[in-house]
Amino acid sequence: MPTVDPRTEPIRRAVGSGEFRKALALWQEHARHLRQEIRNGTFTKEQLAETRELVEWCRVTGLCARSHAQARLNQIAAARRYGPHARPPAPRFSTSA
Repeated sequence: MPTVDPRTEPIRRAVGSGEFRKALALWQEHARHLRQEIRNGTFTKEQLAETRELVEWCRVTGLCARSHAQARLNQIAAARRYGPHARPPAPRFSTSA
């Protein structure tokens, strides 16, 4: 079973639950810590690999969330078009001269 990294787990939870503003704030804080470790010379290749994996996971998870949101919007548009309160489409041609 993979270990949970207490530095990055809040980011994963926020992204996974769709709290993207919170995730952004957590990413900014995490980036500050990473920059400090780089300046101190304590940033390792393993941390770089973990950070790369986290970035990729967040990217894919965000793309999935966007795709699901678009599908919901498409369903709403279809429901409005064919629902009980749908207005008939406006005529394209006028019969009056």
